[in-house]
Amino acid sequence: MTGFPVPDKIWQFAHGGPLPLVAVEWEDTTNVAGWQSLAAVADWATDGSWHVTNVGYLVHEDDDCLVVAARLAFDADPPQAGAWLSGSPKRSIRAFHRLDGVPAQQAAP
Repeated sequence: MTGFPVPDKIWQFAHGGPLPLVAVEWEDTTNVAGWQSLAAVADWATDGSWHVTNVGYLVHEDDDCLVVAARLAFDADPPQAGAWLSGSPKRSIRAFHRLDGVPAQQAAP
């Protein structure tokens, strides 16, 4: 299987359209429900499970945050609706990568 055909409109949008395709690496709070051995806390606390990556379309950016939409409705040009929105405070972002052919960059602290 070689994949499925991507409509030209979507391909062109993802490669240089008005909302760039991005990957945002950020840090989030993580937790474990239920009773845990206190001896195991150090392993859990240092395993990096709070490092998260979201991939989607950059639909908003300001001085404080980035918002990525995993889904866009392509019934208008440009799209007017997005779903599975994820907002990340810039102070928690470790790296920001454009996936539309533009070189990756490190996010400013």
